[in-house]
Amino acid sequence: EKAGVNVSIVKGKLPAAAVKQMRSRGKDMGANASPPFYAAGISLVIHPKNPMAPTVHLNYRYFEVMDPETGGKTWWFGGGSDLTPSYLFDEDAVEFHSALKKACDKHDPTFFDKYKKWCDEYFYNPHRE
Repeated sequence: EKAGVNVSIVKGKLPAAAVKQMRSRGKDMGANASPPFYAAGISLVIHPKNPMAPTVHLNYRYFEVMDPETGGKTWWFGGGSDLTPSYLFDEDAVEFHSALKKACDKHDPTFFDKYKKWCDEYFYNPHRE
């Protein structure tokens, strides 16, 4: 079996191009052109030897930007997970999505359907049809 786990923690000054992009997505970045930021993330990849067991990947991160003038923070979580089978077993997909739905439902019962739709559209590959 092969697996890897990586934890990253970084901080610094956010480049102006990143601030511009985040503002375009509706993030309140304050007036500072290059505010301080902090980010922490964890990534996990598991590649089993057994081709009947799926590959699993996840990446979750926390990101915050500080406004040095007000002391306020803009923060958010991001990331996701996926199951990549060599051989598709419906029960694996059902169990995987059930676990994600259960976690989402603890916070908001609309989250799973919302994020599943976004994920399906984001990772859609028309050439596979």
